[in-house]
Amino acid sequence: MNRCYRSICTMAIRKQAWMSGLAICVFTCLCLSSTRAQDDAKLVELGKMLFFDAALSVNGTQSCASCHDPAVGFSGPDSLANATGAVYEGAIPERFGNRKPPTAAYGGDSPELDYDFDANKWHGGMFTDGRATGWGLHDPLAEQAQGPFLNPLEQGMPHARQVCIRVAHSSYAKLFKEVWGPHSMDFAKDVEGMYERIARSIAAYERSTEVSAFTSKFDLFWDNAKATGKDVTRIRYVANGQGSGATASAAIQGGKVVSITVTNGGSGYMAPPTIGFMGGGGGGMGGGGMGGGGMGEGGGMGGGATAVAVVDNGHVTAIQVTNGGSGYRMAPRVIITAVDPNYWQNFRNLGLSDTELQGLASFNDPNRGNCASCHSLTPIREDGRPLFTDFSYHNLGIPMNPINPFYGIPELWNPEGVDWVDYGLGNTLKKMGFDPDVYEPEMGKFRVPTLRNVDLRPSADFVKSYGHNGYFKSLPEIILFYAWRGMMDGNMGGGGGMGGGGMGGGGGMGGDMSNMFPPPEVDANRTMLQMFNMMDQANIHEFLKTLSDGYIAQQ
Repeated sequence: MNRCYRSICTMAIRKQAWMSGLAICVFTCLCLSSTRAQDDAKLVELGKMLFFDAALSVNGTQSCASCHDPAVGFSGPDSLANATGAVYEGAIPERFGNRKPPTAAYGGDSPELDYDFDANKWHGGMFTDGRATGWGLHDPLAEQAQGPFLNPLEQGMPHARQVCIRVAHSSYAKLFKEVWGPHSMDFAKDVEGMYERIARSIAAYERSTEVSAFTSKFDLFWDNAKATGKDVTRIRYVANGQGSGATASAAIQGGKVVSITVTNGGSGYMAPPTIGFMGGGGGGMGGGGMGGGGMGEGGGMGGGATAVAVVDNGHVTAIQVTNGGSGYRMAPRVIITAVDPNYWQNFRNLGLSDTELQGLASFNDPNRGNCASCHSLTPIREDGRPLFTDFSYHNLGIPMNPINPFYGIPELWNPEGVDWVDYGLGNTLKKMGFDPDVYEPEMGKFRVPTLRNVDLRPSADFVKSYGHNGYFKSLPEIILFYAWRGMMDGNMGGGGGMGGGGMGGGGGMGGDMSNMFPPPEVDANRTMLQMFNMMDQANIHEFLKTLSDGYIAQQ
């Protein structure tokens, strides 16, 4: 990072934070700290009532929940809309926003919008383009909650005072005073303060376990793995591990392997290696979790023996026979193979199926899907669970959505008409007054969404849309796009096709694949993606299904 760019970013951020925060700094520090809700349950209850109150729209037809419904993970609940334009109509007919509704869940840990000079990227903030920076309220989630009420393309209220008046005359006005104090609803003299309390109440509900529940199948697996000392963030697809040099000999009796003697413990073993057998009149490659029986060298009926190794301080100290097998006419050769302790098979019996585990391993493995490089498995909090986002911004090269209804709304709301281009974070920074060398590298970038509840739906035929503009209409489609984009970035799409073990090699969908998807809406500043094969795609899809809340409650 050159010094000039760093200096410009730092000065601009400080300037914007000062201008945004100064007006409410004294209020935030002196007023809210003394009147903050003492009863968290009541604060959440109040936030829920605000979230579901359609009266807080200009004509009483639209609440927050109209576009962020619990049944679909607090995202868009209209299957037909999702299957077509994917962008939702506001309270006033024929007024549409410009992006699909993102989930309202799992956003409570987002930091304020900031530039990470070590990682060389922006992160934090709310909304897909980061415009709810958190610089004003020091809570991006609360700032996000203030936006839709006054957006003429969403709930369409003319000003914050009108929102406050309707809350003051609502059925939950008494609860509002119980939560925030007897003087908390002065919409005549303290509109700013009351409007902030409304937003903070909604943010409290969105942070609650009703919205951000952590009750998926994956969460049960995570807890089980943690209880057994396994680190899910390190799971890998391949078995190759450290350690070598161990040797052992087997003894047979009555056609069975009865004991194994370690003759050299080797060194460097990070986990118990797998034990297999070769020869012995038909023995096989088996044991140790890698399967039994198999390909003997010398005929006969011997096979089926299995064994497990014990490792101490990097050395194989013992090998215990777990199944002697049968039919061995001579002692088989003992095969000792080092394995990675984070190999996916070592996470069995903790709550996920083999297919789901392989999907998780591909998702996390840097040499396969590498999805976790952005949809992070590392919890924000030390005692927390993964949010499946690092709150950073990227341009994946997603095509424009040609049936986005925003292109056709009146010029007052979209003066560019069909020529409008969604520049995401870059446009946000430009509107804030940053210099071109700050905002131009961010053009076309959008916030990495959480993947929690990404497949939660009320029925199997319900359509969910994906991508910031809803271009993709199914999880398999957007997963295919990621893999295809990785193949294009690797210059592997000119022929061959998707076949055999993966994309680009033999059979399958042959020919030139470069036109499988339309060109990017914004081609500049694209993040280079990584190719992964068709088996990985299917497995990742199965894994993503485990992120739907409600599983633990059902169990």
